[in-house]
Amino acid sequence: MSSAIVDVSRFHLCFGKQTCFLICAVLFISFASWPPLAYAKPDVKSKVGRTTLSGYTQVQFQATNDGSTESHTSFEVRRGRLQLEAKLKKELSLRIEFDATTTQVKTRDLYVRYDIGRSLTLKAGQLKKPFSYGRLRAARNLRIIERPTHIRKDFQGYLGRNVGLLTEWEPIQSVQFSLGIFNGSGVGPGAGTDNNDAKDFVGRVEFEPFKDLTLGLNASSHSVVQTIQDPFPAFADARFTGYGADVSCDFGNLKLIAEGLFADRLVIDSDAEIIGLYVTGVYKRIVEAYGLVAMEHGGRLEYKDGGDPLDTLNSVISMTPYVGFYFHSKAKIQINPILRFPGEGGAILEFVTQAQIEF
Repeated sequence: MSSAIVDVSRFHLCFGKQTCFLICAVLFISFASWPPLAYAKPDVKSKVGRTTLSGYTQVQFQATNDGSTESHTSFEVRRGRLQLEAKLKKELSLRIEFDATTTQVKTRDLYVRYDIGRSLTLKAGQLKKPFSYGRLRAARNLRIIERPTHIRKDFQGYLGRNVGLLTEWEPIQSVQFSLGIFNGSGVGPGAGTDNNDAKDFVGRVEFEPFKDLTLGLNASSHSVVQTIQDPFPAFADARFTGYGADVSCDFGNLKLIAEGLFADRLVIDSDAEIIGLYVTGVYKRIVEAYGLVAMEHGGRLEYKDGGDPLDTLNSVISMTPYVGFYFHSKAKIQINPILRFPGEGGAILEFVTQAQIEF
């Protein structure tokens, strides 16, 4: 502590020792009372309300032997998100989110929110559909670096943002309903042509029977899905209905998540078939060593179905061990070795590590 005190003898010509000590004490107390910089968020007031800026960046290193006899590696800026929240009135707000990578800049969220009452909210614009626990979680909060394969690839266009109207209603504290109507053609490459005049109705209900235990159900109709292989789906071939169920629970520092997604083609009038299933478990513990504040251990087991009704990739079983290192509540490094067993071909080994910083 003594090393942090300024040598006041240099100031003898200007001030006495008592005065110098008093000035140093005031400055020390003032700086010590400031919140850490990583927690601070720019907050600007104006005549029409309050604007808050926040965001995060994710940088990844990947190595895989997929599609090649020799492994290949790459670095990329996976996400660079900038979020703006403008509180225009007590009940009216605007949200804009931009995503910048090394190759492009996109608008993710762009919607107006109106709080009609304490339990009823209306959102209009471009936003996430209320479908799938794994897709609704913000990327900054994912423990496993990437979402399951069937969510990222088979349901790529459908489970992203879309333009529409969403209502959220919480009649009692343990139950929440979400119901929306959307264009149905996503915001990907095929969004320029709305080939679903029937629109897409999407609903989700979450029920919390006990503290830290949440059950979720999803349903959709008249949907058109874009996949990596088919970014411009034809109307007759691509329409489907989707369903989903999930459960998440917390046992102290242990987080467990399980989810299943199903779908069927309307033109075939088939029974619902599995798109994908996964189970995730992560344990977080406090650590005060080597500059760390916490560590996480866990993993995910997932199954992605192949063939009809929507799957364009082969079926695959994936195992993803996970370890995460928190150097601050806003800064972490995640490590995911991934072992995939496709229905056809040999095993695929991948390694993904990601550094994330929030502000």
